[in-house]
Amino acid sequence: MANNVFTLYQTNEPNILGGLMTYNSLSEAMDHVGKMGCFGRRITKVYAVTYVNSEWWRGHYTGYLCEVLGQGLIYSID
Repeated sequence: MANNVFTLYQTNEPNILGGLMTYNSLSEAMDHVGKMGCFGRRITKVYAVTYVNSEWWRGHYTGYLCEVLGQGLIYSID
């Protein structure tokens, strides 16, 4: 099951492809808090986003690699 459910961490820094900068570990995301991002915005928030493998979760291929199970703000310095 551990391979089918996983959590990634995002900061409030936009990335060049759209969306938010995403990190594999909480400590990696926290290393960026308080710093200036690429677009001149101060990084002040960290979000946890938990995903699940769609095919494993639904029992059949759905057209999506993964689905969001839950997400939330876990740190803010605002």
